[in-house]
Amino acid sequence: MAVWKRRAWQAALVALWMMAWSGLLLGGCSEETRYKVLSFLFQGVPPPGQTTQWEPVVRNARRPPPLRSTPAPIAQQVIVIKEQRPPDWLDKLLKTLPQDDAGVPDMTAALSRKLIEPQAAIKPEVKPQAVMSMDVKLAPMPVVFSHKVHTAWLACTSCHPAIFKMKAGADKIKMADLYTGKYCGKCHAKVAFPIVTGCGHCHQGMPGGAKAATAKAKPIKPVRGNIVMARKGADQGIPPALFPHLPHRVLFRCYACHDPIFKMQRGADAMTMDQIDDGKYCGACHNGRTAFASDNLSNCSQCHTQ
Repeated sequence: MAVWKRRAWQAALVALWMMAWSGLLLGGCSEETRYKVLSFLFQGVPPPGQTTQWEPVVRNARRPPPLRSTPAPIAQQVIVIKEQRPPDWLDKLLKTLPQDDAGVPDMTAALSRKLIEPQAAIKPEVKPQAVMSMDVKLAPMPVVFSHKVHTAWLACTSCHPAIFKMKAGADKIKMADLYTGKYCGKCHAKVAFPIVTGCGHCHQGMPGGAKAATAKAKPIKPVRGNIVMARKGADQGIPPALFPHLPHRVLFRCYACHDPIFKMQRGADAMTMDQIDDGKYCGACHNGRTAFASDNLSNCSQCHTQ
């Protein structure tokens, strides 16, 4: 240990001695002599009276940096939401449609005159189904049932065999049955024209058929077909959802929803908001592309009304 310390002290003394003599040599020499000494020891020493503009030293990397590929931009999904209709669009449309003597808009006449063009499915490119031109006379009542009128809106499975048997005359229909919601009363007075004012639509020779709407027409009395869907959410202070058939009926034919999406019976589908947000039931359209989004909290009041 003592040897190591002694050598360290000797090296330090030698270094100090050399630094002292170098200082004396450089300090006591002329600039020319100093230049000769420094230029011998170092490169780039400027001659006396000149200064050198030092340039930064730039060295190349030992290895080239790895090439980083630029990731391709992710294509953003473009969602085109249809322009929202003004709040009074339906009322204005109803004023242009044919009415019967009771002031009820005649949707069949409006469809045949192309005043409305309801879609056959959610996808607008789907063409309507072929209509069936077959009239069935119902005895003993002077009633003619037009398949052509009904197949323009409904599918065969919408009525057969759940409501009507698949054979003429097999159902002994009475007017009292219709008033209680059976047979034709499944739709009429709920979604289609009322039974009590639309006699002329079915009973030939009786007044009440369709006529052209005029400025002096009677006050419009549309059958809106509102369905209140009370669910468990009502117990939590959430108002029940109200489904209006009328605005949907002028935009879509009945078989666009029945039975592909909804069963033809009120309350038959136990819907939940999670299912709707997943694209089922109302969510088939209300997804932010075809119609307003169901999972947008600002749209809750459009269905859940007081």
